[in-house]
Amino acid sequence: MGRRLFTIVSAISLLLCLLTAALWVRSYWITEDVGWTTATGATAICSSAGSFMIYRDYLHGPVVPKVSRPFGWTHHTGRSVVRFPLRLGGSRIWEWGAFALEINHPGPFDFWLVAIPDWALTLLLAALPLGWLAAFRRLRRRRRLKLNLCPACGYDLRASPNRCPECGEPVEENGIQRHRVTEEMRDQKI
Repeated sequence: MGRRLFTIVSAISLLLCLLTAALWVRSYWITEDVGWTTATGATAICSSAGSFMIYRDYLHGPVVPKVSRPFGWTHHTGRSVVRFPLRLGGSRIWEWGAFALEINHPGPFDFWLVAIPDWALTLLLAALPLGWLAAFRRLRRRRRLKLNLCPACGYDLRASPNRCPECGEPVEENGIQRHRVTEEMRDQKI
């Protein structure tokens, strides 16, 4: 169950990695955001200029101003490219390379913004699929050695246990006890 769950989570992570990479390339020409808006605030996720941004604004005053934005789910696509952080007047900004945090209090609304470069998000999402690939290769190699097969190409090594006659790969025992392979074991999927 654990291996199957790891495989499913790795596949989802790979899909998100590919989507993030596509948004990364697209963000240099098109700004795109998806958000949720209410009368007292808005939350949005935006991709623009090679950065991924999470934005939140909220009302902190006792009076609800008349807001001219639609309420509910919103989606905007534009040709203009927005650079993060926004650097609005009075903002407190913390930057480290392409990472940024911006906090501002313009009037009755407060807002914060977190900007993450798309390359960092892509690398983060690629880590799990790469770990799955390494685990898969290690498991396949162990199975092949256990079944007395070449760890590189899978060729049967019963006649020549020290070197693969197919690919020439030297086969080291590495403390693994080689045993006689039965026909049932040979029919298992490798």
